[in-house]
Amino acid sequence: MTGARRMLLVSRRYLGPLLGLAAGLALSVALSFYVRDDVARDARLRFERHAADAKHIIERRLYAYVGVTYGLRALFAARGSLTRLEFRRYVESLDLPGNFPGFEALNYARQVKASERRAFEEEMREDMRRDDPRLPPFAIRPPGERAEYHPVVFVEPPEGNEKSFGLDVRMVGGRGKAFEDLRATDSIISSGRLLNVGRGNFVGLAMRLPVHRPGMPLGTAEERRAAFIGSVGAGYNVKKLMAGILDQTTMKAMRYRLYDAGQVGEPKPSAGKPTLLFDSAQTAPGAPSDDYALPGEAPAFDSVLPLELAGRNWELHFSAPREAYLEGADSMLPWLALAGGLVTSALLFTVLLSFASSRVRAEALAEEITRNLRASEAELARALLSQRASAAQIRDLMRRLVSVQEAERRRFSADLHDLVGQSLSVLGMGLETIRALLPGILPQKAQSTMDHMGRLLQETMGSVREVMSDLRPPLLDDYGLHAAIEWHASQLQARTGLQVAVEGRDLGERPAPEVELALFRIAQEALINVAKHAAASRARVALGRAAHDGGGGQRPRPRALRGQ
Repeated sequence: MTGARRMLLVSRRYLGPLLGLAAGLALSVALSFYVRDDVARDARLRFERHAADAKHIIERRLYAYVGVTYGLRALFAARGSLTRLEFRRYVESLDLPGNFPGFEALNYARQVKASERRAFEEEMREDMRRDDPRLPPFAIRPPGERAEYHPVVFVEPPEGNEKSFGLDVRMVGGRGKAFEDLRATDSIISSGRLLNVGRGNFVGLAMRLPVHRPGMPLGTAEERRAAFIGSVGAGYNVKKLMAGILDQTTMKAMRYRLYDAGQVGEPKPSAGKPTLLFDSAQTAPGAPSDDYALPGEAPAFDSVLPLELAGRNWELHFSAPREAYLEGADSMLPWLALAGGLVTSALLFTVLLSFASSRVRAEALAEEITRNLRASEAELARALLSQRASAAQIRDLMRRLVSVQEAERRRFSADLHDLVGQSLSVLGMGLETIRALLPGILPQKAQSTMDHMGRLLQETMGSVREVMSDLRPPLLDDYGLHAAIEWHASQLQARTGLQVAVEGRDLGERPAPEVELALFRIAQEALINVAKHAAASRARVALGRAAHDGGGGQRPRPRALRGQ
């Protein structure tokens, strides 16, 4: 094998395994990235499901608090008017510290026209002295002349909320337009921003719900303004309202923030930047900071879900570190996939290298077998030539043997004819001479013996003639194949009773002597076999020549020896 051929085999041996190894490594890395992304997608889906669940939990709590305000309005609608004592008993029955810790105060503000102000203040002072002497003297604040006033007349709990009595809610924080909207609607409205109000100037939200005179139509904005008699309000401590809302769930690692994104129906650009109302990560007193970041905060999932409440668009911003949503073995899956891919690639490389080595060895073995086969073919060709030469020699020897046998048969037949046949003929003539010389003289017994000897002599001469004919029928040399076969058929019929018909008298030019002799022997042997083994009564021998078809070979027309 030449050096170039060896180099080609070596390159072919390693090319396939190396390509398989490269493909396996690429697939392993791709699989690792895919598994990593898939794990991240699953974690992201878990986070988003938790965020949606958390939104529903927060939403339920907010609506529960809003429901208290609606319940308070329903009480006014059912009773028409309430006394301070009735208002207090209703609020006390709610057990705000136990059931609704996010409430700082529930209040009722009454609509008072400018002409009714003095009489209203006197009425409220007398009512407050009678119900609770500890309350400060009632007066509408801030002072000043206005077309109408909306002072707070009931507030619970009163402790810590003393400054709320008489406060004109329409004048708090420049809410004139908002209050006009409240009078025209039947829904709750929110301050939309944090206020420092109530006990300890807590940071909270204020919401108000209109109260209408019972029995009056409320179908249109004008009808609602005409029926408006006051409003119930609630002050919410946002931190108490939102704190711990997810502590009893599996979402403790989630950070959630509540933003006010503007009034419902207000175009987004005019709404401005959302106002942060609550941040679960900030526990310090005061308003939460919008740019607060947790120390060592890792890359996190985040989601923003909308919420509509109290005529405002609110946004819940959820975030959580990715590690919190990766299960125990999830972070190891990409590395396990990479390791499995590398091991599989190594095994694939080993298998392909083994196959390639086997192929190279097989090709080398095939080349060696080819060389040996070619040598064997050459040896076989020489053996065939030698065999053909030997076969030719054997055929020549067989022809010589047959020739010698036939010559020996002819000589032996001639010897039988010249020696034994003549001697038997002389004996027969002598026996006849003796019988003629002694007519009637011999006794009867001697005459019988002479007759028996004559018959025995005739049988012996017949047997000798048969042996001579079997050894070499004289008719074959003198008259040809057809005459010899007819003679043999007649002899066989005389001995066995088998009727033989010989056809095809005209053969044209006589074949060569050895061919004629071979054909006679074939017919002779066939007829003897028919007589011995076929149990036939008739036989037919047809003689003829095969015709050449002018093609590349001969199509012999066989003549059959048939027996019935």
